[in-house]
Amino acid sequence: MGSRSSLTDSNGQKAPSTEMREYNGLPDATSSVEELIAVGDRVISRWILRATHKGEFAGIPATGKRVEVSGIMITRIENGKIVEDKEEWDVLGFMQQLGLELKPTEAKKK
Repeated sequence: MGSRSSLTDSNGQKAPSTEMREYNGLPDATSSVEELIAVGDRVISRWILRATHKGEFAGIPATGKRVEVSGIMITRIENGKIVEDKEEWDVLGFMQQLGLELKPTEAKKK
């Protein structure tokens, strides 16, 4: 638990912190694997990414805020190689930490 990943795995898959750093708005992004479970041909990992919003990210100017987001990845392995990844992460929670607000759209008038 708590091991750090920063670049790529043995199959060239980018770690979450590497992908986030590419946006340059989160230059100190790090990710940690909190849980790793293997069942049959699947590996399930639960990760947390931590960073400081120091530059523009997705059109949002730097806020200087410390952010934390979690996600789960399910990886399928076949013949010793990764053949499929499915990932879900809390995009809404992450964007709210950057200051975005969720508000309902107005109903269209008939």
